Amino acid sequence: MIRNLKFGLKSLRYAYGIKSNLFLVAVFLTAGIAGPMLDGKTALGSYGKFMLMCTAMIPAQLIFSLSASNMVLASPLRKRMQTSIPATLTCGNMMLVYLAMTAYSLVRVWGNPQLAGLLSGELVVAAGMMVVFMVYLGIAYKYFIVSILMIMLVVLGYPYKRGWPGAPFCVELFGQGMGGFVLTALLGMGIVVLGGFLQYLVSLLLYRVPVAKMAQSAPLRREM
Repeated sequence: MIRNLKFGLKSLRYAYGIKSNLFLVAVFLTAGIAGPMLDGKTALGSYGKFMLMCTAMIPAQLIFSLSASNMVLASPLRKRMQTSIPATLTCGNMMLVYLAMTAYSLVRVWGNPQLAGLLSGELVVAAGMMVVFMVYLGIAYKYFIVSILMIMLVVLGYPYKRGWPGAPFCVELFGQGMGGFVLTALLGMGIVVLGGFLQYLVSLLLYRVPVAKMAQSAPLRREM
């Protein structure tokens, strides 16, 4: 896992469209960090979590852009570049995002213990959405249309309440208060790790399917 992470990070410098994607990272990070500060005041507060998740997916998308290179396609590392390396990068980034969300929620629970159940629910929902995004990445670069339809179904089926994406329910699996919140947060962390494994498993099953041109950016599609 560490080897895949190191190799993936080193490979990013050769990815297609690195400058434009770095700009997207800056935009998504800014929106994602500003979101919690504006929570309850504007829609950005709700969308901030999704902005951070989008940021976490960008490194894997850059790795997949290398699959358009004949050198990579002929390399013995081709399989890792389309399976374990993107899954490791995405899982690691999603874990960082989840830990940031947990730390922010922990501060809020510390000052308002009555919010423990609601914020636990938000963390569990966020972990579940991370799993959806990771599975999406496992499919998108082989069956782009199918992956888009999957995301649309999830969004349309999201239980709307208190804005979108607000917390649709409270979670008190391990009791109320700080202790229950911490245990629920650990459960969410396990869900995120499961998402990384599912992304790897799906990408492994689809490895022999040709990379879909539609999944790449327009300038890169013209070169494929």
